[in-house]
Amino acid sequence: MRSLARRLTVTLLLGGLAAWCVTLLNLLCLVGWGAFLWANHAEGGYRQTKRLAVQATLMAVVLAAACLWPGKTCDRLLDQPVRLGAAAYTLAELCDATTLPPRTKVELPVTVTWTFAPEDAEKSVAFAGAELSLRHFVAAIESQTSLRHRFVHCGNGWTLLRGGDCCFGLSLRDPELVEFGRGDRTLYEPHP
Repeated sequence: MRSLARRLTVTLLLGGLAAWCVTLLNLLCLVGWGAFLWANHAEGGYRQTKRLAVQATLMAVVLAAACLWPGKTCDRLLDQPVRLGAAAYTLAELCDATTLPPRTKVELPVTVTWTFAPEDAEKSVAFAGAELSLRHFVAAIESQTSLRHRFVHCGNGWTLLRGGDCCFGLSLRDPELVEFGRGDRTLYEPHP
């Protein structure tokens, strides 16, 4: 029984370490845990296999709980306020207002990168009000245009508990333009 408690403790510690650390360390923990399981399995027997099943299940529960944990950075950013100067904008106006200084017409909590074709520049987007959350701002754009959002970040700031750190901001893009092999089309450029 004492050996089982020790193994469960080691499994919980490895799972907790994987949940708190960045991606590279997560991979190292997974490899270390796999080596630990392999060594235990080599000791043999049906009882060992049962213990390994308990360890694997416990590790999966810890990792799933960390992945599903609320409060991811992207979710917190989507709840931040957005202030608009008008109830409706064209895509070109939104792009220019959020890209070029001075940014007085639209106040956003993140940097926005826009990718759409010049022929879509005059598509109009109507918003529910002058003050709304970034989530509602994005939802209005996605429901009225072909643009889709994603937060852009590198793997260095990514953790299981907090997700990506969104250090490169929000990307609103037309999936047709960013598909592999579709880079030959002209994109809209902001006008000063």
